[in-house]
This record gives sequence, structure tokens and C-alpha cells, in this order.
Amino acid sequence: MNHGYVKLQRTDATRELFKDPNAFVLLAVIATRAKRTVGFSVLGLKTGQALIGDYEAYGLTQKAYRRAKVRLERYGLVAFKGTGRGTIATLLNNAVYDINDEGQPGRTEGEPRANRGRTKGDPGATNNNEKNEKKGKGPPLSCSSSYKTFAEMDRERAQAALAQAEKEFLADEEE
Repeated sequence: MNHGYVKLQRTDATRELFKDPNAFVLLAVIATRAKRTVGFSVLGLKTGQALIGDYEAYGLTQKAYRRAKVRLERYGLVAFKGTGRGTIATLLNNAVYDINDEGQPGRTEGEPRANRGRTKGDPGATNNNEKNEKKGKGPPLSCSSSYKTFAEMDRERAQAALAQAEKEFLADEEE
């Protein structure tokens, strides 16, 4: 087994995840197993991906494992894809764990990419704020280095779902 480390971030997201021990354990397993270098993988894993599914090996029941997967996905930390060999977990950001991967510069990381400067040969970002506002997409998301808590993310999703439901309800009333 490879030696090394993963960095546990001192963020609000980490403190929120402490309240969900099964999800925290599953995320720790994913972070420790995640491929962090570019190169060949027998399983075809890319950087930031790990093969999981042996939930009993880290002390979870099947039900606790499934529920933890749902919560990690809802929190926006991990995406899951079932395969014939097991489940491939892909780390989506490092709000809790930073695996120091070398392969995917586009992944969400603790420090927004725009703040790290350009890489060699990178043309840089364009500013499409005016175009987006004309299309009704609203203002762009801010690139703050502080993470939202899971409660804040859930609250925002609930507000968006309520607004969508009201919109659909009003459309049904007009018909």
C-alpha cells in the first residue's frame, strides 16, 4: 500500500461533517484511497477517484453506507458511479480533505483557481458577466475561500426548490 497523507481542512464544512460520523468515515476512506497521480490505472481510475463498496471493511452496515453516500453527494463533496467491480467515488472538492492530487487542475479546490495564477500555456479566464446577466443567468458565483456549511447549502437548495414549485404552480393556475 502507498504511504502518504491527506490534509484534513479546518473548515465549517469539516465541523459540520463531524456531526455525521458515517459520512465522515466514508469520505476519509475515499480520500485515502483516491488516486492522486497521473498515470496508468488497472481499474481505469482518474485522479481524485477511488474504488469503494467494501463498507464492512470500515465498519459500516449496508444501510449506513448507502445513506452516507447519499449525503456526501447531496453535500456536493463526492459523485458516485456504479460499476461491475464496485462503486467509483469521485472527489468533487476538497472542502474537508485535500488529497494533493496532481492530475485535475479544473477540480474545485480550497483556493479558487483564479487566485493561484495562470499555468504555463493557459490563456486565462474571460469575463462573461455582462453576457450572463443579459441571458438572465444573474450575477456570477463569488469565489470566496470560505466554505458554506451543509445547513446553508440545504437551505439554499430548499429555497430554490420552493421557488421552482411556486413557479410551476402559478403556471398551472393560468392554464
